[in-house]
Amino acid sequence: MFAALFLTSSAMAYLFSGSICYLALRAEKQRQGQPIPVLQKLEIPLFWPLWIAKEMTNK
Repeated sequence: MFAALFLTSSAMAYLFSGSICYLALRAEKQRQGQPIPVLQKLEIPLFWPLWIAKEMTNK
């Protein structure tokens, strides 16, 4: 019971963090006047730690 609750809350926190990263990317792309590729709309919420690492090395 507690393991299921822990896993569920962890998954919710992970997806929430991913959605925050997606919103940050969307705001940046709108500021630049560029559209967001369809693939990134799916990648960022699921693989946001990799996106953050890539963004840190690009700048």
